Amino acid sequence: ISEFGTVATRFTFPSPVFLEGGGGEYALTLISQSNNYNVFIARMGDEDIADRNLEESERRIVSQQPYLGSLFKSQNGSTWTPSQFEDLKFLMNKCEFVPGPGALKLYNPELGVGNKERPILRPNPIIFNSQEVKIQLSGDTNSNTSTQFPVGSRLVQGSGVTQAQGNIVAHLGKLGTVTHQSGSGVGLVDGSYSSRPLTTITGNGTGGIATIVISSGTVGSVSVTTAGHGYKTGDVLGASVGETGVNLRFFVNAISTVNSVILNRVQGEFNTSSTLKYVLANGSEGTLNNGTPTAITNTSSVKDGLHIHVSHRNHGMHAVNNKVTISGVVGISTVTSVSEEYAHNATSSIKVPDASFLNNFEGLAVSTTNPGYVQIGNEVIKYEGVNEGTTPEQLTGITRGIDNTTAETHAVGKTVRKYEGAGVSLRRINTTHSLIDSSVAPTIDGYHIKLNVTGTGNGLTRDGTNSHKKLKIAETEIGGGKIVRATQDIQFETFTPLVEFMTPSDTTLDSSIRTVSGTSAGGSEASFADQGFESVSLSGITHLTSP
Repeated sequence: ISEFGTVATRFTFPSPVFLEGGGGEYALTLISQSNNYNVFIARMGDEDIADRNLEESERRIVSQQPYLGSLFKSQNGSTWTPSQFEDLKFLMNKCEFVPGPGALKLYNPELGVGNKERPILRPNPIIFNSQEVKIQLSGDTNSNTSTQFPVGSRLVQGSGVTQAQGNIVAHLGKLGTVTHQSGSGVGLVDGSYSSRPLTTITGNGTGGIATIVISSGTVGSVSVTTAGHGYKTGDVLGASVGETGVNLRFFVNAISTVNSVILNRVQGEFNTSSTLKYVLANGSEGTLNNGTPTAITNTSSVKDGLHIHVSHRNHGMHAVNNKVTISGVVGISTVTSVSEEYAHNATSSIKVPDASFLNNFEGLAVSTTNPGYVQIGNEVIKYEGVNEGTTPEQLTGITRGIDNTTAETHAVGKTVRKYEGAGVSLRRINTTHSLIDSSVAPTIDGYHIKLNVTGTGNGLTRDGTNSHKKLKIAETEIGGGKIVRATQDIQFETFTPLVEFMTPSDTTLDSSIRTVSGTSAGGSEASFADQGFESVSLSGITHLTSP
């Protein structure tokens, strides 16, 4: 049925068309906008057109209809006239179904960037936590907290490459004076209340006791009678008086003596055998009075200088046996640029206008034993030396395509960025981490990861087993850049299939799903256990029995 000759036209449907039995009728309807088409029909009593080239005695006569159908004709595609002695010539293929059951298996696609299972996190999602320690001194110090070791100044211990140092965040000691927070306290009855314990709302001070005088329904005066220890200026304390007076709040105005300090940005390891020294503004050092530590503790389990926090909303990784792959974190904002085009296969020196900030890496001078890393475009490059004072300056000892990045041709002016953040190599961050290494359980919208300080895949080992002091995060800061990606779990407990289906008579359709277990936020369920198959509905919501 073609305008180009008597060539059969094949109509192929995207899928088999189900024709239900039981007395229903179906029609093949041909409608064309052109008069240049013909269709073959057979007429009762006429010769079969297939025999037209045979001798007359050999030609067959159409004597019966193969199907109990009727041919209808129309001139306008709307009104149809039956022709009882004619039928359309057609050849129809049908499916031969075998007895069941048959099985159709559907699989999730592999998780990846394209399917948005490795999302871009919010800008600057990384919080770098430098080490923060509380150092208990051997006694009350009378060194001047204003001129010798004020907040923001530096305390050091030892010398040389193993020297420990940190910045003073707070002085801790005995209570001096406290001030009532205006408006706080309910149920106050006038009177003088002695020996009232001061509970710690913020800070870590303990043992403070005061006499509180209530006058005209409010605090008239408060005097410290027992100074306690471990308090710092700005701490908030609470107290109650009488049988009904509760929710009183006080601010620590000052401490009387200092017997502890809190340091952050700690590098190196403080010990309890050497005296602390303070560094004055002019660079000179002085010995801290009663400055031999008796106890050194981290102020938090995540402030050990090795933990970073990742803000990652609804990540689904609530079990500690999860692993997460971080990528795209960028570090320091100081950059330089390529002075001469650098070919994709080059290993010669990289020429830059300024290499002054590239001559050290992770706090140590760059060398063959402590290489540095830069990022140019999407490529990470290792260098083992820096030539300063030349024009232009140069990075030497080049190795291309670190961490499976692709060596590219870098044009003049392309940005060269040190591959380091908060004093640690980004190779220790842009990698796969086990959440079990962290000492803190994940929350719904974030988690902590602990940096690996061994040399495997990250350059120089800095775990304290060699001559170099332990590597720690140098700064407490927020960063990471605008295009940080992280893998995640997609957790669900309820789902609605979007599957179109039909069940012809004498057939049935059953469905099931095979899942892997998850852990709910704050839950104790085990993750990553094969749950096998369980029956589900294709026509509504299915509630699973576990996440």
